[in-house]
Amino acid sequence: MKILFCLIFLSFIVPQIAYGSEISAISEKELFGPNDWIKIFLDIDGYSGGEVSWNATQPDGTTIDGSIASLQASKTTHTITRNAFDNQFGHWKIEYQYNDAKKLVDVEVEPLTVLATTDKLSYGPNDVVTVQFSTNYYEPNSAKAEFLSIRILDDKGTPAKLIPDVKIKVSQPNIAPRFSMHDLLKSNSPGNYHAVVNYYNIEVDVPFVVYDTNSGTIFLGSDKNLYDPGDSVEINIVIPDLSASSGVLTITSPSGKVSTKTISAVSSLNRAQFDGITSSEIGTYTVRFDYDGNVATTTFDVLAESLAKPTLSELDI
Repeated sequence: MKILFCLIFLSFIVPQIAYGSEISAISEKELFGPNDWIKIFLDIDGYSGGEVSWNATQPDGTTIDGSIASLQASKTTHTITRNAFDNQFGHWKIEYQYNDAKKLVDVEVEPLTVLATTDKLSYGPNDVVTVQFSTNYYEPNSAKAEFLSIRILDDKGTPAKLIPDVKIKVSQPNIAPRFSMHDLLKSNSPGNYHAVVNYYNIEVDVPFVVYDTNSGTIFLGSDKNLYDPGDSVEINIVIPDLSASSGVLTITSPSGKVSTKTISAVSSLNRAQFDGITSSEIGTYTVRFDYDGNVATTTFDVLAESLAKPTLSELDI
């Protein structure tokens, strides 16, 4: 009798062994597309009701969080609604917690690539600019496809007069809209221009030069208006009226240091590359080209990535 009493007594004071829950979280895909929703298949062994909390660290380091109210038969599909407008491409870390159980799952989102070029660097009044656009993400169903927009801006960032923006549904990976230089020069001056391409939140700036063959004016342009320290600089020179065999290209740094290059065997379109010229100084550089008594000038800027970046530089010819 005493032994039975002791056993009953001990059953109340000895803690019962409780087995914890275990979370299984499996990503729907190894690599989600740039515009995909993220889906995770959850299965909790030992689920006994209640919320499951989650938080996600996005590729840029910011976090989002929430909770799942309940699971049916211990399972659910968790969906994070997103699209390519968020620019959150790359590695995601998503953590789930239920009571004391935690599970971390890694997810990859494919970057959205947007490439844009013009078929040439310079155009005369009778030419047509072809802007060649390509991307790794498109929607074949045109009704559901996102718009691509293209604006033509002058070198001050002002929209070209009477040249409407182009908007095209991206239902294929390659698109090549065209712009008439005859139409552009009706209401705009020759000079440096930019085809600014925007798809989702990604913007690509494509510079090109428009010249008037009747003016004889020399045009200068750089491959970019703004450089980071250490970048190479490419200068494009358009000479409508060839009257000499060579010219002298000069770049002056903000402190007055001069770099000179002779352009021999000149043609209508010339390119000169300067390596290392942006490594030592930050500020505005002046470019000058002397050719058979004619002088053309322009500028470009070198700024550290952490500083505010200005708008397109002003062309001065």
